[in-house]
Amino acid sequence: MILEISRFESLHPALKSGVARECIHLASGRLKDITSTHISALVKLAGQQSGRKINLPYGIIAEKSFGDVILFAERCDDEKEEI
Repeated sequence: MILEISRFESLHPALKSGVARECIHLASGRLKDITSTHISALVKLAGQQSGRKINLPYGIIAEKSFGDVILFAERCDDEKEEI
């Protein structure tokens, strides 16, 4: 899931929370255990420098990458490819 920061930052603060919540929902497939702390952390991440990451429930990682915040599922050790 990719959140385009330029569009996200133009939203009213109340809408930012709703969009952040929906992004987490789409990335994880559920909302159980998602709190306002997680949503606020994702909103805050959008305003930080590139390379910053946060860990969210259900193995979701959100990473700031230039003009986007990318949400992705962390791979389990048994899913990682051997080299």
